[in-house]
Amino acid sequence: MSIHLPEPIANYFRCKADENPTEAAGTFTPAAMVFDKGEDREVFGQEAIHRWFIEQAATVKTTVDVVSLREESGEFVVTTLVSGNFKGSPAEFEYRFTLRDGLIDRLIIEFVGFK
Repeated sequence: MSIHLPEPIANYFRCKADENPTEAAGTFTPAAMVFDKGEDREVFGQEAIHRWFIEQAATVKTTVDVVSLREESGEFVVTTLVSGNFKGSPAEFEYRFTLRDGLIDRLIIEFVGFK
């Protein structure tokens, strides 16, 4: 079964898979916020998000498989299975997206558990 993601979210995962930080950052609004709970790190704005993508691509190589999508309190919650060169791989993560004007305005990434 194929999961149909809203276009900005599908673009985010495509750009992440292609390791294209410029296009990935372009899926966000200029004032967007990313909060990676696992790293306890908040990133604000497209330029900072662009740098964050570059840092991520340089340190961790991953493959992300979308497992499910649900809407919850105005957010799109995407459950994923992430495999890569990190201890405990694979692991389940939730990506919580808030969209505005066809772009991602807020993203919260949260570790769920190892698989």
